Amino acid sequence: MKRLPYLLVLMILALAACTATNDAEQAKHAATIDNLKKHVEYLSSDLCEGRKPFSKGAERAVNYLKEEMKAIGLKPINGDSYLKEIPLVLNLVDGGGATGDTCDVELDVNSIWVAGTENKLRDLEQVELGTVNLADLKDETNTMTFEVLLPEGVTNINGVTEVTATVSFPELSKKKLTISKEQFLAAGVPEGAEVIWVTETVEIELRGPNSLIKKITEKDIVVTMDFSAEELGNVNKVPKITFSSGFEGVGTISVSSLIATLQLGESNAANR
Repeated sequence: MKRLPYLLVLMILALAACTATNDAEQAKHAATIDNLKKHVEYLSSDLCEGRKPFSKGAERAVNYLKEEMKAIGLKPINGDSYLKEIPLVLNLVDGGGATGDTCDVELDVNSIWVAGTENKLRDLEQVELGTVNLADLKDETNTMTFEVLLPEGVTNINGVTEVTATVSFPELSKKKLTISKEQFLAAGVPEGAEVIWVTETVEIELRGPNSLIKKITEKDIVVTMDFSAEELGNVNKVPKITFSSGFEGVGTISVSSLIATLQLGESNAANR
């Protein structure tokens, strides 16, 4: 016999002890061996189909629990329902030329039914699966799995423990460009110093709306390397990429590193 029916039964009995009336006889009656056996047998029966999420069997199990909660005198916490449906949410961080408005997000499960005390469920409006930085998603279609985590004291009636999320970018395009040193900019160079570019090109991959990606060229891009916190010698780091006006919807999903030498200018070197 599966473990989940026992958890559901224990939830019913625990909630029975938390009723507003605190009727000892009522709680005692709900916790009899016969009642416990009845709950376990029904929730484990073929009628409930193993309580597979969103199946007819899971729906029967939920309705059974609602009726049992009503029978033991529990106060509804969600309209006339003794359970609560909670949407599952994936947080998105804009980046890499993509935003929440320019990507499609599909979850294989969009909501779950949960149960708990009135205090536990009153302010539970959604369950956050996690946070995804769109700049980290390089492919046109990206699939990832998240664990469903609930607050302590809240029971997952559907039994869904993992959710698969698919994030795609149907309206965005990508483009790879090679940027030459004519587009390099040295910022924050200390007084008396100069920069010698060791790397003569930077490879970047862009993503953005189809119309902008089609038009953008190397001349619309500036590669900036900041030397304000650097010491004399070789500097190797990923530069900042900026775009000409009109390409604000474009972003980078990869940028190669840039190597430069920060040295004293010729006049200062001669005076040493």
